[in-house]
Amino acid sequence: TTNYASKTGNVYSVETAFIDYGKTAEFNTTLNDKIYCVEAPDGINPVKESKTLLRYSENNISAAVGYKDKYGIVVFGFPFETIIDLNERNIMMKSIIDFLNVQ
Repeated sequence: TTNYASKTGNVYSVETAFIDYGKTAEFNTTLNDKIYCVEAPDGINPVKESKTLLRYSENNISAAVGYKDKYGIVVFGFPFETIIDLNERNIMMKSIIDFLNVQ
């Protein structure tokens, strides 16, 4: 959809098959010496049977898309490792694994 989809780095869940609706997370958008700064996160739209999993809070642009059938994939418009809070990152990873039913 676009690059530069978010300035704030805030996302929220819109798909209960992925994570509880409205669950929020924040990725880093500021320069510092500890974590990569996401300056141009992508807005990505689902195609065919895929669905939007996360949206950017400031504009509702799709921030993560997932597909699951015979195979599965989850794609974020920003680097996963830039999710600031460790607990939020762990919840997000568990949600990805559960969504994909990885054993």
